Amino acid sequence: MKRFFAALIITPALAFAQPSDGMQSGVLEEGDPLRPGGHYYDAYTLNLQEGELMTVRMESQEFDTYLLVRSPSGQEQYNDDFGSTAVSQIDLLATEDGTWTVWATTFSAGSGGQYTLNMERQGQAEVRLIQDRLDRQDERLLKGEYVDFHTVESNGQRALRVVLDPLGFTGFLAVTDPSGTVHRSDSGEMMEMGGVQMLTLGPLPAMRGRWQVAVTTMGMGEVGAYDLRLLWMPPGN
Repeated sequence: MKRFFAALIITPALAFAQPSDGMQSGVLEEGDPLRPGGHYYDAYTLNLQEGELMTVRMESQEFDTYLLVRSPSGQEQYNDDFGSTAVSQIDLLATEDGTWTVWATTFSAGSGGQYTLNMERQGQAEVRLIQDRLDRQDERLLKGEYVDFHTVESNGQRALRVVLDPLGFTGFLAVTDPSGTVHRSDSGEMMEMGGVQMLTLGPLPAMRGRWQVAVTTMGMGEVGAYDLRLLWMPPGN
């Protein structure tokens, strides 16, 4: 499943969002609030802590489903088809505390019908936040990219997921596990918001020992601040 951040304007009808958990049943129909372009939607809210995992799944036998999730700071994630036009699913990792909003909506303007929405909590990750920046005084790679190295010890009981939020540059991640294997962000997921890329890598298999995370850039000579999150995933994730 591909996941992206996308710029989207939601109408003031968001005020009707309702606190939710578990299975919901609803109907999209005339009179419901509309997204730009004429797509009906119902809005639900979730109170999440940073590092919390949640599966959001929407199904309908009457229309092509479409899911949107918005963080408290305004970043948006969407999914259209999760193996079927009747199913949309987002495996959500909360990157901040607060109220998240879910829009159960349609892919095609003017369509609607009955649907189910299941929001299931999957556990809490242990989060380590590193706030740093790439500067012109930093070490450089062979092609001239600035790089920071961060080292962390693992007890081998949980899988590791790495999330990089670069502020003003195009980031790249390289994670070396205790066995010496290097995992690169071009094999992970890339999300976009306003042209800025947020990278996620993993979950990487649980392994005891020292991990090294290299934060660098796609282009030569780029600099800027970044947030790096190391998430030790709950069992089964």
